[in-house]
Amino acid sequence: MKSKQPKWKKFHCPPLSASRKEQITHEANRACDELLRFSAGEAFSSTGSSLDSDEDQFQDGLKWEYTEQLESIRVEKVKVKSETKRGVYYFRGITQVEGAIEEIMELYDVDMAHPNMQLEKKLSPDILHSVVLYEILPYRPEESTVFIGIRWSAVRSPYVMVRNRDYCYLEIQRRFTLPDGRRGFARCLHSVKIKSCPDMEKSHGFVRGSMYRSGIVFIESKRDRKTLDIVQAVYTDLKGNVPQWVAAKGLRQRLMGLEHLKKYVNMKRVANQTFARRSQLMAPGKVKTCFVCVDDIGTFKRRYNCQKCGEVRRNALRRVKVTEEALKNRTAPVQLRYVFLALLLAVLFGLGVS
Repeated sequence: MKSKQPKWKKFHCPPLSASRKEQITHEANRACDELLRFSAGEAFSSTGSSLDSDEDQFQDGLKWEYTEQLESIRVEKVKVKSETKRGVYYFRGITQVEGAIEEIMELYDVDMAHPNMQLEKKLSPDILHSVVLYEILPYRPEESTVFIGIRWSAVRSPYVMVRNRDYCYLEIQRRFTLPDGRRGFARCLHSVKIKSCPDMEKSHGFVRGSMYRSGIVFIESKRDRKTLDIVQAVYTDLKGNVPQWVAAKGLRQRLMGLEHLKKYVNMKRVANQTFARRSQLMAPGKVKTCFVCVDDIGTFKRRYNCQKCGEVRRNALRRVKVTEEALKNRTAPVQLRYVFLALLLAVLFGLGVS
């Protein structure tokens, strides 16, 4: 029996005035400037680049503190000033993925006529529903400012006793190039209030939260342009009476979305690769270490050839966790490789690979 789908609100969005659109565009660009300076400022300061921002607090003196390691994601925090509070913490998750800027931009394609909610939920499993309310600047992937719009999203709470949250926010996507030639892409989210998106607590039970200068930044790595440095910044106010430990759980859940994104990008890349020829397959008997985890396979362990790259690994279908030490010791790019059939099923039909 199929589960009953919730009835989502149908928004009535009258046209915005030219002055209001101009105001939204300015606010979106300013938020994106601050996101880049705040979350990925090291990349810009190391190349001598400058961003147009009026906020001095996002320029210098940011001392990020290491918080924890969530699988391949390094979590850091910094204390910043707030208008209503003495100080609040701004978090970021840092990781890497093998891919190109164009591949990442495809994931955030905005199609007003045919929105891809299935893909959005794969990249962010805590998303319940999302709708673009206004298209301020239509999606144009060839431009530096790719897209500006106003979006509403409902987010699942990590605990049953805590109500789900919803957000009404500006979304801006931007391409940029650093002075050293490295390319980047940013997707910034910043809360906004509009009449066509009223509070939905009474009608749907959502508590309206706020997010400021949040989003995700992709920059080509200095060591290898085929690898992207990822920084996801989170600065949210959940509103309501939410215990600190619940808020921390929600933060981890949001940052772990990076693992879902990396998994999807890796699976899609491998699925698009051609099969290795028989002459390209490494001889299993002559290989002593696993190509993925760089550990000794062992004398009596079975060896398997990846049908995509031809390398030898010690596991057939199971995912292999790559340690930080293995990543540092390898000179070639390391990629999580799956047997092709399992990967293709996962990409096309959303099946999990355990």
